[in-house]
Amino acid sequence: MQKVKMALIGAGGYGSMYVHMLCAFHEAGQLEFAAAVVRRPEKIPDTVERLRKLGVRIYPDSRTMYEGEALDVVCIPTAIESHEAMTLEALEYGVNVLVEKPVAGSMRAVEVMKAAEKSHPDNFVMVGYQHVAARELQRIKQIVLSGRLGKVMQITTCGIWPRADVYYGRNDWAGKLKSKNGDWVLDSPVNNAFAHYLNIGLFLAGRSFGQSADAVAMEAELYRARAIETFDSCAVRVETAVGVKILALFCHTAEKSFEPSIRIDCERGTVRWAQGPESGWEVCDAAGKVLEEGVVVDSRADMLLDAAGKVVDRARFVCTLDIGAKQTFCIEKLHRHFESTRLDASYVHRRESDGQLTVDGMEALWKKSFDEGKMPAECGDEKWLARSERVEWASLGAERLCAARRGLTPRGPGAESKGRTALWRSARQSLAVAGRRPQLKMRNAVPPLSPVRARPPGRSDRSPRDVMGLDCSAPTHARRRSDRAQ
Repeated sequence: MQKVKMALIGAGGYGSMYVHMLCAFHEAGQLEFAAAVVRRPEKIPDTVERLRKLGVRIYPDSRTMYEGEALDVVCIPTAIESHEAMTLEALEYGVNVLVEKPVAGSMRAVEVMKAAEKSHPDNFVMVGYQHVAARELQRIKQIVLSGRLGKVMQITTCGIWPRADVYYGRNDWAGKLKSKNGDWVLDSPVNNAFAHYLNIGLFLAGRSFGQSADAVAMEAELYRARAIETFDSCAVRVETAVGVKILALFCHTAEKSFEPSIRIDCERGTVRWAQGPESGWEVCDAAGKVLEEGVVVDSRADMLLDAAGKVVDRARFVCTLDIGAKQTFCIEKLHRHFESTRLDASYVHRRESDGQLTVDGMEALWKKSFDEGKMPAECGDEKWLARSERVEWASLGAERLCAARRGLTPRGPGAESKGRTALWRSARQSLAVAGRRPQLKMRNAVPPLSPVRARPPGRSDRSPRDVMGLDCSAPTHARRRSDRAQ
C-alpha cells in the first residue's frame, strides 16, 4: 500500500518536535516525510542536513512546495497569526491540514477556516491538540459518558511552568495581544503553553464523544507580574451548557514546576490524570476504590499517526476545527469581558540569573486552589488577589448594543455557524490571483470585543462598571474588584 506523504512548514522552534517525529516515522516506514519548507536554512543547518540525508526535499516557501509535490497532509506548527492563511492555502491545493494549536487568534479566523474546510469536502483540517488524541483521555471520556460515575460536577486542571526572559523574548508576539502585522494572537498561558488543558476540559465535558462543551458563563482572575500586554498567571472558571464547571489554573510566575494535572469530580466517583513524575490516571468510585487505572504517555505520536491514518480512513477520530474552536471561543470571551490585574512590584521578585519572576504566595495558592476546586480569591488571603464577577452570555443583547455603539462587531454563541459561505466566498474573492491558485495572506477582520487593557503599574483596584454593559465607553462590561487592601 502506498505510504501517506506528509510535509512540514517550519522546522525550527516548536517545529523541531515535528521534525523529530516525522523523521522517526519515515525511518520506521510508517509514512513518507516528503518535503519541508525552511525559510532560513542557515539558522538550523544540522536539521537541514538531516532532512536532506533522509531524502526530504527542502523548499523556500509553501507555494513552491505545493506546486512541486503531490502531498496528502501538511503540518503547520507556525505562529498563531499564520494559521488561517496557511490552512486556506493548503486546502486550495487539495492538501489535508494538521495545524498547531490554538486554531487561530480570533473566532473570525476560525470561522473562515471552517468555511474553507466545508468548501473542500475531500479534505480535512485537524488541530494539534495532542491530548484529544491521547488514548487514555479518550478512554476516560468514554467512562464519563457511560454514566458509571454519575453526573460530572466539575473538571479542575492546574499547571505551573516557570517562564523566564528567554521565553518572552523568543519571538515578537509572546505575551502580546497582536502580532507586529496587526493579527490577533492573544498570547497567554491559557492560549499557548496550557491551551491544551482548557481544551481537554471542554472536550471531556462534551455531550458526546466527538464533541466539546459550549461555554455559557465565565469568571476569571488574570494577573500580570511581567510588563506584558496580556497576563502571565490566571484562574478561569467556565460554566458549560451541560452544567459542568471547568476550573483552569495556570501560572508562569513561580519558582518550581507543577506538571499539568486534571481532576474530574462526579456524583459517584473521581477521575485523576497527571503528567510528570506522578504520571498516570485512575478512576475511583465514591469510596475511593480504584476501578480503572493506567499510564500517561506522550500523545503527539498518536496525533501524527492519526493524521496519516485519516487520509486512508476518514472515519478516524481527530481533533476537528469544531472541537478546537470551543477553546478559541473561551479565549475571545475572556478578553472581551475581563481585565488583568497589574501586580504591585512589592509582591513580585526577580531571579537575576535568568529573569524568572515569582509572586508572593502564588505557587502554593494555585496548588491549594486545585486541591479545593476553588478560585484563588475564594480560598486565599493574599493582598494582591482580585475577585471576579461572573459573566454569562444571556446578556448578549446588552453586549451587542454596547459593541454597536463602540463600532465593534461582537460574536457570541450561535453566531459561529452563520455566514460561512459568505465568509469563504469573500476570502477567495479578495485573495484570488489571476491565472493560478492564490498565495493566501489574510488579516483577521473582526477582532474580539475588548482585549485586556493595560493598567498603570502598581494598580490592582477596579473602577466600577455596569455589569449589564450599559457603560458603553468602558472597554469591558464586567467589573472586577479587589476586596483586600493593598
